[in-house]
Amino acid sequence: MLKINLLGQFNLCLDGDPIEVSSRPARTLLVYLILTRGTKHPREKLAGLLWPESSEQNARKNLRQALWRLRKAIGDQYLLIDPQNLAFDGGTEVWLDIDVLEHQDEVDGMPSASVYEGELLPGFYEDWVMLERDRMEALFDRRMRETIHAYVAAERWMDVLVWAERWIAHGRAPEPAYRALMQAHAALGEITQVDAIYRRCKESLQQDLGVDPSEETKQLHRTIMSGEITPRPRTSDAPQMRSATERKLLVLPAQSTQFIGRDDELKNIRQLLDRHPFISITGPGGIGKTRLAVQSATISESSFKHGCFFVPLAPIRDADHIIQTIAETLNFPIATHQDPEHQLLRYLKDRQLLLILDNFEHLLDGMEIVNHILEAAPEVKILVTSREKLNLQSETNYILRGMDFPSPSGIESRDRNEAISLFVQAAGKVRPGYSPETEDFQHISKICQIVGGMPLAIELAAAWLHVLDVVEVAQELEKGFDLLETERRDTPERHRNIQTIFNQSWDLLNASEKDVFIRLSVFRGGFTRDAAQQVAGATLQQLAGLVNKSFLLHDPANGRFELHELLRQFGQMQLEQTPEAIPILMEEYSKYFAGFMEKSTGLLRGNSQTAALNDIVADIENVRTAWRYLLSPPRPDMLLKGIAGLWHVYWIRWWTYAGMELFKEAVERIGDTDDEHYVVLRGLAMAFQSYFMAWLGLSEKGYELARKSLQTLEGFDHPEAFVFAGYSLVVNAYMLGKMAEESIMIKKMVEIADGVGDRWLSAFVMFAEGMIALIEGRYAEAQAVGERALEIYEDIGDSSGSTLPLIVLGHRALVEGEYEQAKKHYQRCLTIAEGIGFHYSSQTSTKYLSKVSISTGDLEEAEDYLGKSLALTHEIGFVRDIVNLFFEYARLRLAQKRIEEAVRLLVFVIQHPENQQMRWMEGRLLDRATELLESIKSEYPVDLWQKAEKEGSSLELESTVRALLES
Repeated sequence: MLKINLLGQFNLCLDGDPIEVSSRPARTLLVYLILTRGTKHPREKLAGLLWPESSEQNARKNLRQALWRLRKAIGDQYLLIDPQNLAFDGGTEVWLDIDVLEHQDEVDGMPSASVYEGELLPGFYEDWVMLERDRMEALFDRRMRETIHAYVAAERWMDVLVWAERWIAHGRAPEPAYRALMQAHAALGEITQVDAIYRRCKESLQQDLGVDPSEETKQLHRTIMSGEITPRPRTSDAPQMRSATERKLLVLPAQSTQFIGRDDELKNIRQLLDRHPFISITGPGGIGKTRLAVQSATISESSFKHGCFFVPLAPIRDADHIIQTIAETLNFPIATHQDPEHQLLRYLKDRQLLLILDNFEHLLDGMEIVNHILEAAPEVKILVTSREKLNLQSETNYILRGMDFPSPSGIESRDRNEAISLFVQAAGKVRPGYSPETEDFQHISKICQIVGGMPLAIELAAAWLHVLDVVEVAQELEKGFDLLETERRDTPERHRNIQTIFNQSWDLLNASEKDVFIRLSVFRGGFTRDAAQQVAGATLQQLAGLVNKSFLLHDPANGRFELHELLRQFGQMQLEQTPEAIPILMEEYSKYFAGFMEKSTGLLRGNSQTAALNDIVADIENVRTAWRYLLSPPRPDMLLKGIAGLWHVYWIRWWTYAGMELFKEAVERIGDTDDEHYVVLRGLAMAFQSYFMAWLGLSEKGYELARKSLQTLEGFDHPEAFVFAGYSLVVNAYMLGKMAEESIMIKKMVEIADGVGDRWLSAFVMFAEGMIALIEGRYAEAQAVGERALEIYEDIGDSSGSTLPLIVLGHRALVEGEYEQAKKHYQRCLTIAEGIGFHYSSQTSTKYLSKVSISTGDLEEAEDYLGKSLALTHEIGFVRDIVNLFFEYARLRLAQKRIEEAVRLLVFVIQHPENQQMRWMEGRLLDRATELLESIKSEYPVDLWQKAEKEGSSLELESTVRALLES
């Protein structure tokens, strides 16, 4: 079967094998025939349509040549050919993405709008293409509207968020998408996000169309913000949570411009990915390695069951951080005390996905991680971009060169190729609607030739059109190139090319723009307008000037600015010429991000939590860089501003191992001192290190460290620090099964929090207060504490915080047999947790939902919830709870009358070292499993019992998890 993609790309496959149509005229002919398949076209009509500027004789000749190349590529089976007419056979079996968009509701279980990967035939500029392109855009809008309407009606709020943002990301300002986002965020209880979405809608409509939102959009915004619509998470059905074993993701950076050309390169990369597990794309900076890798992943998405993930390595400075960066991109929490690499490899072991490790050249001493992933995960493929080969045995290297460009002599406008198309697209940023005259094309071709087809250099040269015309641009480049050719003949040509364009583009910046750009090079992984203003003194006009001159990229969707890594390094080299300025700049940089985290700490505790969390994650490498700078030597005045916020974001994101290491390093750097600020900072760092140790299975050491933290803080008037230290002590005590021993500490924490009048701090400690009440059987008190904490969290708008009292309330209802009430609390907890990506509450709520379902006899639902909880727990690597879940599976198997399976699981639990854990309602896990096993022993034949016991003794954790998930 012939498979044809025309939306966002031009791609052909015949029976699964890529097909190359070797010339642009042949591709144009094929597309026209496909779009009008079944219709016979007179040859003279086609010749005149496709080559309108040629003589009739030349046009007919061009048609014959194009047809010959087309037949050579796809054969004759799809074409109807006679001496007078040509047609594409409408009766042949062809898969066409346009057909899917037009005639199908779904494709592979996804809405048909998923086939729309961009405008029709990017790079084709013929009038008939433009008309069809407009039609496809309108059809895509209609399909998206239908899809989102269906999701809203079904209250599938997470799907609404995904598909509405996908619609918006295609570059227009669809009001129905913004309205759907407002409804979804309202249903998830995120009212501030509703207001933010409305502002985005208003700004987008003004920018794109010069109009205000419609009355329908305004009315929806007013209704939600006034409280006439009560935000409520969906609780009527089982939540739609899917673990990473089920979900397929495409985590790739958004592109602000259309991908152009590189057809041969895309074909080659795709073929290499089919045959080899590890491909490196190498070439000089600015040659387009990243864009090619991202585009290759985009068009190869269907080949990877578990998705494609772009891992940006340029912002990190140490190879030791590669593993954490990969884990964060995968949204996989490294959450046990085992070696992080071991955890990552275990996670990837059964995944079928593509990892793009971008900008590897400065981390070559960490290259072995590539081999380790390939050895551990046979279905994972890796695409690396680097200026240098990694020189690994498993490496298949693809050297990327400049874009193709035609000879300047005799070029016509119809000969536009990929390099020229890129120039025209880039020029449109500084000259909106730019369309070259026929005589301009030879000069554009000359420009592309001088810079060797290097995409970054082409874009920089095109930006000169804000002050020059194409003739002058070509002349300036020739003068600069001749000078460098004379002065530095020993420099490789590609380096001379980019140096030429950098130097001359640099000269076109005014003095203030140069100064600002040099200071902007301090940022890692991009920055916001506010950060640029505070750190680099950048005005909006300067930022706009740098964007227009292609020194900065701007993503209007999130308001962030990015520097191409090569340009950032160019700016850094300029900065290093004045070394005395670096400490002053780093001081401003660190001061800004300390203040940013101080402000974010408050936002994380309120109704702007989701936005604050996203902002911190977007700037996490800047935050970490500033944190490390402020630790060398320690600056407690600055570090204290952001330390609680850092703990909070690491906790919500479940970056437990990275959090332990972060605060451990701080403790070591601060050292012992009598200065109050240092002491408080060190005590807090120990408290947070201890907190994460509890969740990493290091509770005994964490418990002792928490005690030391409390001793360190004793006598200092810093109530919040003392509460955090006490909380860490209690969490570790809970893991050790001796929470009841800390009841005095819990009371003291409650008194301190209430005494300082901090409502968030009071609600925070109520989780411990509610849990100790449950453990001691004071259920009415637990209910009251849970209700009071939930009221505070909802009032201040802390979504992640509100999941904790919901757990307490669910536990109270469960233990007293109020199963419907328990289910309601746990489901609400799960919905909120999924909405913000809070792993702890997602895992906990699914586990207890399964217990509710077993208790009510809904065994099918119990199996579903247990599977979800086990998948998430296994992803996290939390062995303690995996063993706990095996016990729940044993209970379920007994209820299902699958006695042998239950026996095997109980025997495994009884023999596993994690069986000493305390279950808050049932005591020690070992005792409960032993009791349950003994209760069924007398009712089971001895020979079958002995066989099941023997099999249970030989069970292995990983294989048992896989078997349970598959069942």
